[in-house]
Amino acid sequence: TWGLFSMETLLDDILEKLHLQNYHDSKELPDELEKIVLDEKLDKAAIALISSRIFSDDRGLFPFLLEASGQKDRLHSTLRKYIFEIIAKYIERHKVEVLSYLSLIHISEPTRQAEISYA
Repeated sequence: TWGLFSMETLLDDILEKLHLQNYHDSKELPDELEKIVLDEKLDKAAIALISSRIFSDDRGLFPFLLEASGQKDRLHSTLRKYIFEIIAKYIERHKVEVLSYLSLIHISEPTRQAEISYA
């Protein structure tokens, strides 16, 4: 089981390596990610943290997947495949919490857009 701070540190380290393309093996970082994201003993705070790193963080998994989608080599294709599989398993395992999290993002987005346009 993870402490929230150590989980956040590990997730951020993995995400930084992904975004900086600091990897040479398509399985190493996904294996590290899977150990954290699919831990059986995640509490609500950990699920919220992980969800933020998947769905709404600028340096999260979805932005990485979008950035990497233009790269067609085998390493990147395999890496994207593993990450999509991890996200799918995570969503399947934590459907209720993920839907709740995504609904909060959906509700707050018009407020955020209004703040941006007002500024």
